[in-house]
Amino acid sequence: MKKVVEMVLEEEEKAKRRIEEAEKKAKNIINEAKKEKLKVIKKIIEEAKNLSLKKKEEMEKNLSSQREEILMKAKKEIELLRKEKEKHIPEIAEKIFHKIIEMEEM
Repeated sequence: MKKVVEMVLEEEEKAKRRIEEAEKKAKNIINEAKKEKLKVIKKIIEEAKNLSLKKKEEMEKNLSSQREEILMKAKKEIELLRKEKEKHIPEIAEKIFHKIIEMEEM
């Protein structure tokens, strides 16, 4: 009977050690998973940051292109207006000249 009790106690001790080992392994697995989770989160944050910077650069580039296009259109319109007004300079100059002459004749 004593031998049976000793065997039961021995098996119980082995079972406790196996449970402790399993708990340690489980804790190690959980810790490794937490470390991996942190790595993944850092990687995702870095990728999101890089993507947002890339999008920002693209948007700035597009905005710059649009600005340049608007400026070019404005310059062309101003040049056309200037040329149109230049056509009338001789006519206006002639009118002014005649008025000056009329004033001198008075």
